Amino acid sequence: MTETRTAAKIGVLVPFTNTNLEPDMEMLRPPNTTIHFQRIGGYDVDEIPGSDQMAGLGASDISHDLRMISGVRPDVVLYGCTSATLTHGPSFDAELAQQIKSESGALSLTAAGSLIAAIKTLEATKVGFSSPYLGEINVQAMDFMAQNGIETVRYADVGRKLGKYGQGELTPDEVCDLAGQAEPPQPQAPRL
Repeated sequence: MTETRTAAKIGVLVPFTNTNLEPDMEMLRPPNTTIHFQRIGGYDVDEIPGSDQMAGLGASDISHDLRMISGVRPDVVLYGCTSATLTHGPSFDAELAQQIKSESGALSLTAAGSLIAAIKTLEATKVGFSSPYLGEINVQAMDFMAQNGIETVRYADVGRKLGKYGQGELTPDEVCDLAGQAEPPQPQAPRL
């Protein structure tokens, strides 16, 4: 099958130390689309990514980044850092998506908002939750879901503090094991 690259241009704002999102997006890329990345900063690469640091990233000025990604005239712009918006709550997440849409002229989705949309699409109200984040961010993530009508009935964390690169160095088996630890006894929906 020949790719035409005519279906859509997808712009992605990605934290500058994230090593997973680009390869994952390439694997998930729909046919005939192109993906364009703009790296964003605003945090200290040498610190463990705690709540304050991720909240700071979410609140940072992304005007320059939006101008850069807008240069490809994207059809959609994705904000690819879940913890940067969920640390502020659902209203902030929705407002950031609207800001991105207004400044880029493209449909906009955030990672945290998309997580909620996916769970609601499955009509699930109770979930198991796991992540490589620090405990404080996990608590905020579960609160973010609760504010959206989704209860966390089982939870697991990675069990150690991972730095910026450590999160990206988890193997697929480690990620699967972590997800399995959080699987509720009677799941409402399949694993995401």
